[in-house]
Amino acid sequence: MDSEANYAALSVKAFHFENADETKPYLSGLYSWKNEAQDFGFNVGFIHKETATQRDSKEVRFGYRSTDANQDGNAEFYPGAVGYNRYASDSDLDTATVTLQYAANDNLDFVFNNLYSSSEHKSFGTYSSGFILQNISNVENPVIVDGTLVAGDLPAHNNLGYYGNAGYEGEFKTQAHDLKVTYKADNYTVTGQLGYSKADGEVSDVYSEYYANTGASFTLENGTPDVTLSADLSPQDYRLDYNHKNDIFNDSKEIYGQLDVEYLLDGGFFTAIKAGVKYREHSKAASLMKANYPKVSADGETYHLGMFASDSASDFMGEGANAILWQFDNAKYADWISSTTPTSGPYEHLDYTFDLEETVTAGYVKAVFDYNKWRGNMGVRAVKTELDSRSVEYTGRSFAPENIQDVESTNSYDDFLPSVNINYDLADDVVVRFAAAKVMSRPDYDFLSARKSGYCAAATGCKGTEGNPYLKPYRATQYDLSAEWYFNESSILSFAYFYKDIDSYITNATVEKQWTWTDPDTGIEEVRDFLVTQPQNGLGGENAGFEVNYTQKLPYGFGIQTNYTYSDAELEQTAEQKEAGEEAVLPNNSEDTFNATVYYENSAFSARVSYTYRSEYFYTNYLGLNQYKDGFGQYDLNMSYNVTENLNLIFQAINLTNEEQKATSGNSTGMPDNNRPLAIHDYGRRFLLGAQMKF
Repeated sequence: MDSEANYAALSVKAFHFENADETKPYLSGLYSWKNEAQDFGFNVGFIHKETATQRDSKEVRFGYRSTDANQDGNAEFYPGAVGYNRYASDSDLDTATVTLQYAANDNLDFVFNNLYSSSEHKSFGTYSSGFILQNISNVENPVIVDGTLVAGDLPAHNNLGYYGNAGYEGEFKTQAHDLKVTYKADNYTVTGQLGYSKADGEVSDVYSEYYANTGASFTLENGTPDVTLSADLSPQDYRLDYNHKNDIFNDSKEIYGQLDVEYLLDGGFFTAIKAGVKYREHSKAASLMKANYPKVSADGETYHLGMFASDSASDFMGEGANAILWQFDNAKYADWISSTTPTSGPYEHLDYTFDLEETVTAGYVKAVFDYNKWRGNMGVRAVKTELDSRSVEYTGRSFAPENIQDVESTNSYDDFLPSVNINYDLADDVVVRFAAAKVMSRPDYDFLSARKSGYCAAATGCKGTEGNPYLKPYRATQYDLSAEWYFNESSILSFAYFYKDIDSYITNATVEKQWTWTDPDTGIEEVRDFLVTQPQNGLGGENAGFEVNYTQKLPYGFGIQTNYTYSDAELEQTAEQKEAGEEAVLPNNSEDTFNATVYYENSAFSARVSYTYRSEYFYTNYLGLNQYKDGFGQYDLNMSYNVTENLNLIFQAINLTNEEQKATSGNSTGMPDNNRPLAIHDYGRRFLLGAQMKF
């Protein structure tokens, strides 16, 4: 009702993705209407967006493991595989929104929001390497730096030349509906809300891997993984060793109801009391149909990479063609899969089957105050979370299980979350703020699944992944104190201090477990030791730091905006970490983050150059070693020009200097080790040119 009648807006943009060398459209629009009585109106909106991504990488795969590389009685860490990767993806997104509003009278208002979205996604990744795990015991000319094998030569082996290709194609649909009813009287407001959302997706995943006989030399020196194969190989030299097709199905639903009441008070210190309750049910289910395909034809002919790959990958990381990375024809491989009889399946792979239901019941009460130079609120929220997670376990081969047993896990927890927010006007242009609260954030649904999966191979040993239905949420008690000085028009200097007492957090950990393993070839079943990656709760700790923000409008249309945040986390160590001398690290926490923008603008033209940076941070654990994203910063450019009051032209350049992103493995203390690079990723630059119109 607040929009103009017959108002419309349209945005037409073109994104150019430099690495993929493709230009894609991004269209959006909105139309709003209301009747003359202004008691009924609606708006409709749409978005059509296409993207094309290509990422080139020099990578270490399969993590770092230990062996006595130079036979001196001491174990050194070595890379699982050193090689090159090209990942490409294309996605299309179509979203439509419809909102209806009806004001029955001056007191009663109805708003009905609806969203429909559909997306299609295709992605392909191809990887070529010298597969070190197969031949590490025979390494020649080893170069060892601080306990890491950073270079060496590997004698020829039938499986040393490795090539893998994966393709994903999926379609995802989402809908959401929300009805909000508001009744306003003179001194109170009652709001009721009902909602429903649903999302489902189907993904086809195909994967194949190939091996060739060659020797290899590798180096990790200067933090760059590189490999050279001794044999002059072509795709025809790589024999097909394994391939599969997975059809994955996901389904999510959520319903919720909410009731809120606000009562206005007459005068005094407190101005309003607010209270409400909410109930929410969320369910998620997933399953996987798997089929394995032959490595040789019916007449005994060995399938090979040359059936699907041809020319070398061009302009790899801006270095020209890559001698051991080829263009893989995913369409040809898909045709071959569809016309070939699988050796096993399709069958439901029970390791990937799960469904869960989470129920959340919550209520809150809050008092709002505004007196003289003081204003703010205080209140408490009580929350009960209940989880039911179901999966299956079985014995025998996955494609022909002998016994299937349902596994059900339940978990519940209560949270009592008080909070207070206080603002004080120290002067006309200075505001001091204080906040304190207990907070919580629930784990991702995928973390909570009861499913588990594992695989054993001669080269890599037994590895697995497992969900954890018994995870606690992130919990913390946090305090914030800040002062803001608005020293002239569009200018501010502020300082904020924060302290978080962390009760629990979620991190990935690698633990040893004994699982039953059935050899897929022989059918022999035995108990083996697996290294299992699983989300777990950390013991807690504290995170303290400060933020400085400076924004100033300068003469002649120029200006500057800067922000710096320092975040120092100190966490408790588990008994295992203490014994190993390993630090506990907070996931996704950068100690330093910084951004700065210099701009010029007048009534018609605007230009901004921005720089953003975050320092290294821990993101997961693999085979007992932490993995880190290195510090990364990039420059972006934004420009706009108002041709008329209703027409605006825009231009953006993202990652202007084409910065690469890096990842590094940690050492035995849990800290990053520059001698153990994991990846160097090149995403390239992106450019946008478009127009925004109003009618």
